[in-house]
Amino acid sequence: FHKWFLRQHLLNFFSQKQKSHERFKYWEKFIPKMNDAVILDDDITILFYFDDVVIMEILDTGAVYVYENDVFERYYGERVRRYREGFENGYYVKNRKSIYRLKREDIRNPDLMYKEEPLRHQGNWQRKFDHYLKRHLRWDV
Repeated sequence: FHKWFLRQHLLNFFSQKQKSHERFKYWEKFIPKMNDAVILDDDITILFYFDDVVIMEILDTGAVYVYENDVFERYYGERVRRYREGFENGYYVKNRKSIYRLKREDIRNPDLMYKEEPLRHQGNWQRKFDHYLKRHLRWDV
């Protein structure tokens, strides 16, 4: 059920912003490895949680940031937990937003990223992403 729910969550997120679903189709193949996904306040940034990394996908800039789990947790874990707790109160029911704000600028730091610069959705980006995930994370893609 959890994997089905994640798929629906991702599909809803990407379909609101991208009619081609190109990015959804790419990330969909990783849902079996995915533990969770959190959409930030701006509705164009999503965090993908995996066992080894947290991946931040930003739709408007086309950038993807990869953080090791322990680094992300150390620097940003409390902020994300507080943001998520905001979904469990009456404010969220009424306003469809967390009482706590979380913007990508609050949790984006290129100096803390795992290996190299951010990935970009340019050119043959799917192949480049696959290569990065195989080489650095040893994922099967």
